[in-house]
Amino acid sequence: MKAAIAGALLAILALAYPAAASVSVGPDSLEIIHNIYTAGENISGSALISFDAPIQQNSELLVYRDSALALTKDLSQQISSLVYSYKPVPFSFDLAAAGTNHWKEYPQQFFNYRVSAAGTCGSSQPQPCSCDSPGSQYSCDWDVTPSSDRSALVAGDEGMKFIINGLDIINPPESANPDTVWSILSNSNPSVTLRMSQACGGSAYSGYTVFDDGWVRRTLLSSSPSEFQPIGGTTSRVANIEPFEAQSLYANFTQFGGGGGIFAGGTRLNKGSQVEFWSNGTIIVKDFDPFTQYTISYLPPNGPMLCATTAASQQKSQPWTSSYTVQESTSKDSPFKRNYTSAELSFLLPPPSCSSGVAEQDCNRTVSSYSAAKSTGNVTFSFNPQTYAASATTESNTLKSNESILVPLSSIPAGVVGNHTLNFTLLSNGLPAANSTMAYSVLE
Repeated sequence: MKAAIAGALLAILALAYPAAASVSVGPDSLEIIHNIYTAGENISGSALISFDAPIQQNSELLVYRDSALALTKDLSQQISSLVYSYKPVPFSFDLAAAGTNHWKEYPQQFFNYRVSAAGTCGSSQPQPCSCDSPGSQYSCDWDVTPSSDRSALVAGDEGMKFIINGLDIINPPESANPDTVWSILSNSNPSVTLRMSQACGGSAYSGYTVFDDGWVRRTLLSSSPSEFQPIGGTTSRVANIEPFEAQSLYANFTQFGGGGGIFAGGTRLNKGSQVEFWSNGTIIVKDFDPFTQYTISYLPPNGPMLCATTAASQQKSQPWTSSYTVQESTSKDSPFKRNYTSAELSFLLPPPSCSSGVAEQDCNRTVSSYSAAKSTGNVTFSFNPQTYAASATTESNTLKSNESILVPLSSIPAGVVGNHTLNFTLLSNGLPAANSTMAYSVLE
């Protein structure tokens, strides 16, 4: 009776292949190879050569029956027809960024100050004037100055800071006229600028917002309703708005940041030729255009509010690094390549925040370099810090799936009656790469 046998997997020969590769040769387990023959028959089936890495082009199969060479098969043509697909090799690399954060710190500035107030009281003669004593005649002057300095603190990021309401420390006469002038008599810190005003930064004046820097910036309504009224027989129009510090509207006024004025569509109007204004709030715009948006930027007028501001600051910096791990794979037939953009790297490696307490808008983050280095994987990795191009290659010859070659054995006679052995040897570059044997019998 004839029975089927399966081919045996063979040992790897380290002389021919690296340890990562596997190659075997033997009877094909998918075909029937008999182990009992009748005299005069030939061997049936095929030899199976299986490998998970490419084998040499000049490989050949030698089949010995007992100790005699029975078959030599050049495998170069079959090998050249194979199209290899290599198994991806996983690896990881660390993207890194380095830079420096810059910011300003605004140390508190201590200062001593003293304010005063002065004005007149009484009305028209011969009515009494009550500034000093009953019966005083018009007009009489008054002024009040505290006997000692007071102290306060201000920092550069606090804008035009409110310090104190002068009315809390100075009491004008009950009959004082509305011509009171508030003054600053002393300020011990030259880094601090003081101003007496109707309003400080972050508050409101006449219903309009006072910005943190102490300025009012608002639109002058030109239609529906309009703050401007025609001046008969001219192209000029007049507006009467809330009082303001007239000096702050001049182009050469640079205190407290400057930038005051009256603007038409964003363009400053020249005093005299295009606009006139007075501190009581009267504004005359010449050649008025009702379709143009007019705006004004001013400091509130003199008043009892003591405001303080300072430009004192300290420049600070801190170096930083950031990293991000990328998981990828590469193969011999499909090497890894990736061209990063600066936007991608900035997203993956965002600079950290500045020190605690530093506002985001005050933190200037700079990146000095990007780099990358392999962290895991048997690959060769490179990164170009100028072009942000990353690449990885591998010498791994491991295939995605095993390849195989079948060599028919039908040309080999089974031989004389008795027990026999077939020996399969795969040669690559003339050296044994794998071998196996099978036994069979020949009957009369």
